Amino acid sequence: MGRKVIITCAVTGSADTVAKNPAVPVTPTEIAQSALDAAKAGAAIVHVHVRDPESGKASMELDHYRETAGRIRQSETDVVLNLTTGYGARLSPGVDDPFDYGPGTTFTSRHGESAHVGELRPEICSLDVATMNSGGVRDDSVMINSPPQLRYMADAMREWGVVPELEVFDVGHSLLPAGAHWAAFGISRDQLPVAGLSVLSGGHVRTGLEDNLYVERGTLAPSNAALVEQAVSLIRMLGAEPATPAEAREILCTRN
Repeated sequence: MGRKVIITCAVTGSADTVAKNPAVPVTPTEIAQSALDAAKAGAAIVHVHVRDPESGKASMELDHYRETAGRIRQSETDVVLNLTTGYGARLSPGVDDPFDYGPGTTFTSRHGESAHVGELRPEICSLDVATMNSGGVRDDSVMINSPPQLRYMADAMREWGVVPELEVFDVGHSLLPAGAHWAAFGISRDQLPVAGLSVLSGGHVRTGLEDNLYVERGTLAPSNAALVEQAVSLIRMLGAEPATPAEAREILCTRN
């Protein structure tokens, strides 16, 4: 049997993608069900953001996280829950007054960025370790993650017993400590090529509608499960095997 490869499904994300693909889940019920369907298709981990059920926009509302996580946990489907913390780091300076923040601003306190993790205690949560410009030429926002903020959040995660998933975006952060477990993901048409390269290089895989809305060129993905099934086929074609949630926990040393 081949090497075990963990598949993470990034279920919905925070980008304005709802109007671009109707399969992007919005409500807590939809997000939870899409996550569970992805798990049944072969994802060991589900990476979860939440959205405002009315507008479809990204949200940090604790009640939405409570309902989504509760629905996933109350199901009979085993899956590792990974909650995001990255959405609360975006700041858009005003054009005339930099302190008159633009509409894209989600910047919050270091406590506010991880409050849902402290209450819900998922097995994994993300920890974005870069300050960066992450949008295109029309996006004037910046993701801000200061060293003191990151230390605070990392210490809190250790206290809560939550394994941090370090999200690294800068090329200069390419050196990994010996024995590190890592995964890579590509956006849109790069999703499958990066997944394949990750498997061949000894890494794990992330897929899902947060990163890619298409199952093939010109064809919208009908679900997260369809993208996971595609990743499962790719992994097996390359001589590896998708890890189960139990195997993912053992690899990543999480608590259940």
